[in-house]
Amino acid sequence: TSIPLVDSKGRILAVAVKKIDTPQYNQDVTEAAELINEAREAADFKPAEKRGKRGHDFAAVAYGISYGKGQPHPMRLGGSRRRLMEQLLSRPSMSHIAHHQSSAYAAFSPKNYSYYFEGNRKLYEKLPDLHPNFPKSEFACITVNFGPRTRTHIHTDAKNTAHGMCAVTALGSFDPKLGGHLVLWDLKVLIEFPAGCTILLPSALLRHSNTAVQASETRFSVTQYTAGGILRWLDGGCRTEADIKRNDLEGWLQLQAHKNGRREHVLNMFSKLEDLDSLA
Repeated sequence: TSIPLVDSKGRILAVAVKKIDTPQYNQDVTEAAELINEAREAADFKPAEKRGKRGHDFAAVAYGISYGKGQPHPMRLGGSRRRLMEQLLSRPSMSHIAHHQSSAYAAFSPKNYSYYFEGNRKLYEKLPDLHPNFPKSEFACITVNFGPRTRTHIHTDAKNTAHGMCAVTALGSFDPKLGGHLVLWDLKVLIEFPAGCTILLPSALLRHSNTAVQASETRFSVTQYTAGGILRWLDGGCRTEADIKRNDLEGWLQLQAHKNGRREHVLNMFSKLEDLDSLA
């Protein structure tokens, strides 16, 4: 069964999602790990590509729509690994996993899912050249962790939507009782995280990492998420904050008022168990 982690107010902070136990999904999980491993070997990642805030012994490549670092508007990530990611994500097994992640998000965080869904409709209307990574996923971006034996550092993903969750699925061949655990440091929780299983968590708020697997084992992961900057750009009328400040005084004052009430807004976007019961 799926296991929600809730706070004292019943707000769902994270969810260990029930694994789909069907022959097709099990085949997808196995094939996705094989595809990622083959791509890793063919890519021959440079040492600089294996160093980042999440760790220093593996490459992690992002692909999809993002916004920040001086971009004039939301844009698709490019870079030297764009072709590799296009080929990898075109495979049905990767699509099936991504669609399961998005469906789990809709089930356990319906308010956030609706916010993403409506935001994407506005985004694609405003910027028709953009398109999603997967036809049935409302996440804007995906990061593939190419392992093969990943032990990540403690980190948060500050660029992600504060109240939004990311979806992480573990892949590979490893004993989940000996390694590959997800660690949620702020909650003081250690979770067995077997291959094929998915976790939903607000990665911008909760410090997290995972433990290493054994030397003879492999572990990869795929993570979907949406950068908060995209939704702030949409909420600002498809303008940057600098544009609003320069050209729209009333809009600027409304933006500051929204920021002042942001804590309550963020908390209200987390669904409660009772909300899910009413939707059942």
